[in-house]
Amino acid sequence: MLRFFAIGGSALERSRATLGWWGGLTLIALRLVIGFHFTNEGLDKILHPHPFTAPFLENAVGPLRGWFHGMVWDKDGLLRLGYQRSEGMLPQVDMQPTRDAWGDFFARIVVHYNLDEQKWPELERVLKSYLRLLDAFVQEHKEEIQEYFQGVERRDAYRRDPNRMEVASLREQLARIESELRSKRQALLARIDALWAGLERDLNQVAAGQDNSRSPLRLVRLGRRWLDSETLNQVVPWFDLFVGLCLVTGALVRVAGLAGAVFLAAIVVSQWPGDPQAAPTWAQAIELAAMLHLVALGAGRWAGLDSLFARCCRSCCGRRQGQTS
Repeated sequence: MLRFFAIGGSALERSRATLGWWGGLTLIALRLVIGFHFTNEGLDKILHPHPFTAPFLENAVGPLRGWFHGMVWDKDGLLRLGYQRSEGMLPQVDMQPTRDAWGDFFARIVVHYNLDEQKWPELERVLKSYLRLLDAFVQEHKEEIQEYFQGVERRDAYRRDPNRMEVASLREQLARIESELRSKRQALLARIDALWAGLERDLNQVAAGQDNSRSPLRLVRLGRRWLDSETLNQVVPWFDLFVGLCLVTGALVRVAGLAGAVFLAAIVVSQWPGDPQAAPTWAQAIELAAMLHLVALGAGRWAGLDSLFARCCRSCCGRRQGQTS
């Protein structure tokens, strides 16, 4: 295993003799270009955070689409909009889970900031104001939400009918339903997501006051899992930055290169090659092949920190062998 992640001194010399210095320079240039690309992507996502993972997962096609779609948190917004199925009746809107989550967040805020009872009334006013906004939202949009729920149920019924999915005209009808649902969902969830974000922000601000020593407490969304689109929104930017910096500095290139290659491969297979609905992923496939090339040649040994690590390892191993002999 260690031999894979590090090229020995003699192997490095053979690699240089085979590639030549011109080949080495092109290898360094390839490593830097890919490294700067990953670094830029990571910094952009960190400095300008936005939910980017869910749309990518929702657009997955091919035999693995079910797995990718399953990673989208609250894909249809049913949890946030309080979907409650009623047999033979219109779907109902039940916001009690949201109210319970907000009440639990209030209790966690008190513990997190170690607040005394004198601060509670101010926090309660903030919570009650958002609960009133939630009730007003439901009252104003109840019919629209119920209509959206009916559309989701109709779409799911179409999907469960194999005969419909085999007819091109019916598949087009399903695509139209999906488009209409997406438009309605975006408008409704924008309002409800703003309430969740506002409550999280305002309760933290009131509880913290002038004390900035504690980090803000996160309001846990409904139905979260350990690996979903929301988790990836937080992890991927730092992953991109890690891979990019490793490639730019030439440190742990084989570790970072393999991780980056797996990430790029996931993007490629999410748009399964040959699927008629697949978006082109030639850019990612080319970068994937280039990343594997860097891994195979141990590109960190060419003007990178991996060369220094290798020298230190050889020096330490040489001293140990001398002592044992």
